[in-house]
Amino acid sequence: MIRSTVLLSFLFLAACGGDDPVNPDDPQRPDLCGNEVIDEGEGCDDGNDDDFDACRNNCAAAKCGDGVTRADLEAGNANYEACDDGNQDQQDSCLNDCTPARCGDGIQQGDEECDDGNENAGDGCSNQCETVGCGDGRVSEASGERCDDGNEIETDDCTSRCQPARCGDGYVWEGNEACDDGNRRDGDACTNDCQVAACGDGVVRTDEEAPEECDDANVVDGDGCDALCRIEVCGNGRIEGAEVCDDGNDSEYDGCRNACILAACGDGIVRLDLEEGAEGFEECDDANEVETDACHGDCSLASCGDGVLREGLGPADAGFEECDDGNVEAGDGCDGVCLFEGCGNTRVDDGEECDDGNRIDEDGCRADCTEARCGDGVVRIDIEDPEDEAYEECDDANENNVDDCLNNCREALCGDGVLREDLEEGEPGFEVCDDGNGSMEDACVGDCVEAFCGDGWVQEGVEECDDGNDEDGDGCRANCTNESVNITGGRQHAYGHHGACNGWNGCQNAQTCANWACNLEGHGNAVSFDVATHNCAANIPNWHLFRSRGNIHRNWTNNCNWCPLQGVTNIMCTP
Repeated sequence: MIRSTVLLSFLFLAACGGDDPVNPDDPQRPDLCGNEVIDEGEGCDDGNDDDFDACRNNCAAAKCGDGVTRADLEAGNANYEACDDGNQDQQDSCLNDCTPARCGDGIQQGDEECDDGNENAGDGCSNQCETVGCGDGRVSEASGERCDDGNEIETDDCTSRCQPARCGDGYVWEGNEACDDGNRRDGDACTNDCQVAACGDGVVRTDEEAPEECDDANVVDGDGCDALCRIEVCGNGRIEGAEVCDDGNDSEYDGCRNACILAACGDGIVRLDLEEGAEGFEECDDANEVETDACHGDCSLASCGDGVLREGLGPADAGFEECDDGNVEAGDGCDGVCLFEGCGNTRVDDGEECDDGNRIDEDGCRADCTEARCGDGVVRIDIEDPEDEAYEECDDANENNVDDCLNNCREALCGDGVLREDLEEGEPGFEVCDDGNGSMEDACVGDCVEAFCGDGWVQEGVEECDDGNDEDGDGCRANCTNESVNITGGRQHAYGHHGACNGWNGCQNAQTCANWACNLEGHGNAVSFDVATHNCAANIPNWHLFRSRGNIHRNWTNNCNWCPLQGVTNIMCTP
């Protein structure tokens, strides 16, 4: 309605031809806001008169701090506003992010004593945003308070530390205590029941303020302790009156104290007048009855092996004990320095070969703290390199080197040089022999079986050939000897070498010429041959001459008397 009224007013002024007509090109024209078109100078234009949505009635985008609380969004949506007071004051009821101020938001409001933004009630600010502190009159158990009377008076029922008053807290509890010096020494100005020490109370004061030589619980003279609690003639060397002793000296470190009372373990003074071993000898005196500190109740120094476990020390402190079994013997569970013995404590104790602190049985240190070794019956799994001497493939815990696991903890296999004896013939892995090499030309071949004629492998020094069968006529006889092949048809062919007419020329000798001929025809070397001379008397019709090895001039000439050079015929070759 406001926008409609303004628009009509402007239209009226324009129609009446007023002095200040509306410029149709003015981007700030009031008649443009609300036309649902975002014109220049407008942040939005939703064409409605709802001032509580995302677009204000002045065509500015709604934002936190504009003083108008948006009503078009539900809690949890982006830009939702629970309040909008249009200011930047964080101390009022609406924060600058348009959320209501509350206890725990971390911002202290006028009605809050504090606000630390957390739910820890024991950090000085309670969950009700009240300052928590001793003396505020509120008992905060989370802060360790047992009482809080809201004052700093030390002499009432609740001390300024918010703890109940008690004898020994160092504050005189009015109506209940005459004094309180905060200690448990009965020989000073204030007794252990918080009464003022006085001559005649039966407690001998030993402090420097008003020391007493004696106190026999009365103020009668002549009974060894006078009315001023002074020892009567103590120190004259004679035990008189209430004296327990009198050694006539002023040494506090012998058997008779200067108050003519007997020295005793626990009096806080170490006796120096005795040799070790003598009755009453003291190594220490800490004036307490604690057995587990550095000085025992019998005034002997704590030490490993005394049967008392020391407390209050860390592993790095001198004198620290994990155990104390009354001796310094190793091997009984507690060693000579009072540390636990036991496999798995990472220390190598007596009787242990190693201790790696774990219970893994398959590494270098067994679970029983013995060093892993081949033959212990446990296969190590911590070494992956087969080249490592300690690497194990198996471990059968025996010294039998002819079963499936060798004595070096490697699995038995054909070719390891050890003949297995744990299998019957026909079982997988059975070995007839094992010579430890990969040769197929000796007496033990293949899968550790004995070589034999017909196995396809030529046994060196035993067989001439082995073609894997027992047939004759194929170049290798059934007994594995070579069968010779005649390549010249008896004396029908001869082989020589081009050159001089009366020599071997490039062959150099008959054997070489015969070998070349055998090789040329696809055989092995010559095993026998005849030497021939090229002439008609030799009666060899076909002569073949080598130009070089593998290069042959066949059927050299038909003139049997032309050149009497040397040759070979009737050649027998290996297959």
